[in-house]
Amino acid sequence: MATGNYMKRISFLDGQVLHDFHLNTMQANIAQAIKLKTMYERYDMLLLVSPYQTYFAEPFVDTSNRDAASTAVLNTLSYSMNADSWITSLLQLPAVTSEIYLLANYEEYPASGATVKFSYRTGSSGSWVSCKIDEPIYLPVASKFIQIKVDCLYTGTVRPVVYDFCVQWK
Repeated sequence: MATGNYMKRISFLDGQVLHDFHLNTMQANIAQAIKLKTMYERYDMLLLVSPYQTYFAEPFVDTSNRDAASTAVLNTLSYSMNADSWITSLLQLPAVTSEIYLLANYEEYPASGATVKFSYRTGSSGSWVSCKIDEPIYLPVASKFIQIKVDCLYTGTVRPVVYDFCVQWK
């Protein structure tokens, strides 16, 4: 008997197996919904004590906000990325700003050569400017456009993991 598309075998996040098959679509939908809800709640809580406004958050549940030049591939089991560069599409802020703020949920292991680097640019071309997470980023020229790049670098078998990130502006 042929297996329908809704019953394909994949790794199941919590390891449960039902009659040797995984309930992919249902499990994926639940995992994505939980990820989105917890991510937005975390950033919403931070906004209560922040002078910034949230404009964009990347939960890594799909590739809809990824630029064509991005080389990173999603890990569909953990909804994260751990290799190569993730580049957002060019984001248009609601107003011109001279200050942005990046927050991220990630793990890096510098002792093993696994690091995460963040950078930005204020247009779809031009050079990338390295920046730090959880620190104000003062743009040299006020802009309404921003593009974010996340680089997952590693030298051995240990890889960094980026679960999500958020762009805020003032």
